[in-house]
Amino acid sequence: MLKLILISLIGIFVFYSFISLGKYYYKFMNAYAGTYENRLKAFIKNKTSIYYFIRSVYGSVMFFIAMIL
Repeated sequence: MLKLILISLIGIFVFYSFISLGKYYYKFMNAYAGTYENRLKAFIKNKTSIYYFIRSVYGSVMFFIAMIL
C-alpha cells in the first residue's frame, strides 16, 4: 500500500514538472524582448535554480524509496 502511494506521488510530481516545463517553454517562445541567445540563457538559468535542483533530488529519493519497498 505504501509503495502504491509513493508511486502515485511520484507520478503527480512528474506530471506537474512536465506542465511547468511546458509553461516556461511557451513563455520562452513568446517573449519579445531580447535576442534568442539571451532568452535561452535566461531560460537555462531559471531551470537550473536551486528550487528545481531540490525538486529533482526529492523526486529521485522518492523514486528509489518506492523501488526498494
